[in-house]
Amino acid sequence: MNKIILDNKEIFDIDNSIKLTNENDLYKLDILSDTSLLIQIKNINNKTFEFNLNDNVTLNLYIIKEGTIKDITEKYILNNSILNINKFNDILKGNELIEIDLNKKLGSCNYNFKTISKDKEEYILNINHNAKETKANIKNNGINIENGKLSFNISCYIKKDMIKCESSQNNRIINLTDNKCSILPNLYIDENDVIASHSAHIGTFKEEELFYLQSRGIDIEEAKRLLIRGYLLSNIDENISNQVNEIIDKYWR
Repeated sequence: MNKIILDNKEIFDIDNSIKLTNENDLYKLDILSDTSLLIQIKNINNKTFEFNLNDNVTLNLYIIKEGTIKDITEKYILNNSILNINKFNDILKGNELIEIDLNKKLGSCNYNFKTISKDKEEYILNINHNAKETKANIKNNGINIENGKLSFNISCYIKKDMIKCESSQNNRIINLTDNKCSILPNLYIDENDVIASHSAHIGTFKEEELFYLQSRGIDIEEAKRLLIRGYLLSNIDENISNQVNEIIDKYWR
């Protein structure tokens, strides 16, 4: 698997499926053929990552962020291509702007994001269906703890004549504090021949979930730990499951 590690040093271990241009605070990655890429980031600020996917290319992208990370922008430009993103944040505080442009017919993006929020975090994600028959499946899940104030602002744009597009959002925050969290799921659609949906949930685990585990002899605290682990690991690709488990162990062993 290709790897990029950004910490107190930069490590680039990539093959000829990716062309990387690094200038100032912009990392531009041209995806030339089918590939997988792991990006690990710790304690960096004010960076932009731009991914340009060629036609008929599939990118499996894994991103893990830790530490203090602020003002990160991610831009994804898809043609007739497929993008699968598995992303996990364990940061102290931060904000991200994510732009996904589906520019050619049959472009498709699956975005699966998890975060453990301990301070103020804001995520703005815009999905632009700029071509017919494009698809986006967006999942944002967060656990809010300690001083966390987690915010998701997710917008889907489908213009007139962009027929047969499909766009779905599933946003959920498990809030284990009394702090305020927010989800703004927006659909801006100017075409009838599309499939679009969104869901938003902020709360704790369901009483029936906890009751079921307790009825099996599991005490309440262990039941919560099991639910948290299952929630954070759901849909996480096996390529990063070990790293994610190590992060979860820091809070709920």
